Amino acid sequence: MIPNGKHLAVLSGLLVLAGWLACPQAAFPQDSGSGDGGITAYPPLDNVGVGALSERAPGQWVQQAVVGGVEITGAAEQEVGFADSLLQYLLNGLLTLLRSLIDGIFNAILNAIPCLSDTPTPEPSEPTNPEKPVNPDEPVNPEEPDVDGDGILDDGDGSGTAGDNPCTGGRITGCDDNCPELVNPNQADADGDGAGDACDRCPGFDDGIDTDGDGVPDPCDNCPLRANANQIDTDRDVVGDACDNCVLVDNRDQTDSNNNGVGDICENDTDGDNWNNDTDNCPEVFNPNQIDTDGDGLGDACDSN
Repeated sequence: MIPNGKHLAVLSGLLVLAGWLACPQAAFPQDSGSGDGGITAYPPLDNVGVGALSERAPGQWVQQAVVGGVEITGAAEQEVGFADSLLQYLLNGLLTLLRSLIDGIFNAILNAIPCLSDTPTPEPSEPTNPEKPVNPDEPVNPEEPDVDGDGILDDGDGSGTAGDNPCTGGRITGCDDNCPELVNPNQADADGDGAGDACDRCPGFDDGIDTDGDGVPDPCDNCPLRANANQIDTDRDVVGDACDNCVLVDNRDQTDSNNNGVGDICENDTDGDNWNNDTDNCPEVFNPNQIDTDGDGLGDACDSN
């Protein structure tokens, strides 16, 4: 019986499956002669088959066998008739189809089964964690921030309120960063006011006392009773412009004889008697009548003689 396509497909599948089950030593033995440990390359299937017909004598045909691409003569020769030769050609074509089918299945198995392939299986890469911080200086746990990245948590005591227990006395754990926006891993605080030396606005004094609430502690505030966070002092008299009664002239004593809010040094009528200072015979004493009994240029109101 001549095998049909279904028979050949089933047969080839069984052959390949049997080889795979014996993987790799039984079905695909190691090539001890190659030295590279690879799978032996089997000779192409199309090198095995039947050779050409030759007419030895009228009506006498000889079919030769082919192994490894070499026609074997002599003992392998056999006489065949014309009908037999036609059958051999048909079988030859069928064998070619079968060889192609088996080659395709075999190659597919080599590519699909790791144990039969020379290509190493790639190691699985570590999956990317989208929640992993890009910047290593950023806090890993957003619930425990460290804004300045100095290793001291803003809410180091875990109270839920940053800054309510600043580090002092050399402590660096169990307390809040005493300079949360400025790197200071040692948390040094010389005056012990809870503001680290690195960000202490008023060294040597308690930064916690700020009457006007402008962020500048009273001992270092040039206007402690009037908010002026910028601390501008145009005339540099250590009195901020926000509370200086004579902004453009240095008057540290802030003298204001008539209490009109204008410093005497920059007021034309210091005593408020409606006489300008340059003509008033008593510029600092109220004497609207300007009486000068002895005529010495000093009004009686301020003349001791």
